[in-house]
Amino acid sequence: MIPNVPGFTPVDPKTNEPLKPVDPTDPGKGYVPPTPEDSGVDTPIPYVQNGNVVVNYVTEDGTVIKNPVKDETECTCW
Repeated sequence: MIPNVPGFTPVDPKTNEPLKPVDPTDPGKGYVPPTPEDSGVDTPIPYVQNGNVVVNYVTEDGTVIKNPVKDETECTCW
């Protein structure tokens, strides 16, 4: 198991794709490790810092039409 590190997402070192969580509803259970190329050698797993996105809903003249929404889900800084 690859451990969960809050604020970071582990990625496959070959593809840079995020690893799949063991249990999507509980990130504390960690991630499924990638298949190593050589089973006799350690495979370092890079972690990428998660990003933040704030969505502002305004008209062209700047009038706010909805309160800003902070979205951290599925946002990763590559």
